[in-house]
Amino acid sequence: MSKIKTPPTSHFLPLDEEERKLMEETENGTYRYVSEEESRKAIEFLREAVTNTYKTKPEKTAVTIRLDASSIWKVKAKALKLGVPYQTLIGMLIHKYANDELQMVI
Repeated sequence: MSKIKTPPTSHFLPLDEEERKLMEETENGTYRYVSEEESRKAIEFLREAVTNTYKTKPEKTAVTIRLDASSIWKVKAKALKLGVPYQTLIGMLIHKYANDELQMVI
């Protein structure tokens, strides 16, 4: 029976910074898996944060903006991991930025 060869790292290029870090940590044995308990606690914390952010229902205004598709898919993936609707996540980010709770480097 032949061994399965791992393709060289160059086969996975181009990598973004997050992917590069994950690849390095996996290869050098420093990657730390998150336990089920840690994952559950993080999700619960974030759900509570969403609830607390929107305890009082402020007046809503419909907004239409054009964004690149890759950004929306990334936001949707993050929202799915957090267990919140992606529009809620976008609203949270805008709310935090508007209230100087989130800094952006331009």
